[in-house]
Amino acid sequence: MKIIFSYIAEKEIRESFQYYEDQAKGLGIKFIEVIDKTIRLILFNPKGFPEKHPPHREVAMTKFPYLIIYEVDEMTETIFILRVFHTKRNPRLKYK
Repeated sequence: MKIIFSYIAEKEIRESFQYYEDQAKGLGIKFIEVIDKTIRLILFNPKGFPEKHPPHREVAMTKFPYLIIYEVDEMTETIFILRVFHTKRNPRLKYK
């Protein structure tokens, strides 16, 4: 399967990376490593995480308070990463 990131997900990753890197040198890199690990879990079992708001699925990242929200398109064998959403934000914004 291939992975496609939405513009919003890319922006959230960039901003979060910068925030963590500003907090402590190298912490932004660790954030990216956890995203990579979580995406590998999604690739291993795309339907293994719950559909919280069909067809959107969610997986919680370890070590950082974020959810990766994604959709699976079996026809095109594509996983669309829609959001990298901080869990302290208003949950009503997750799917907008």
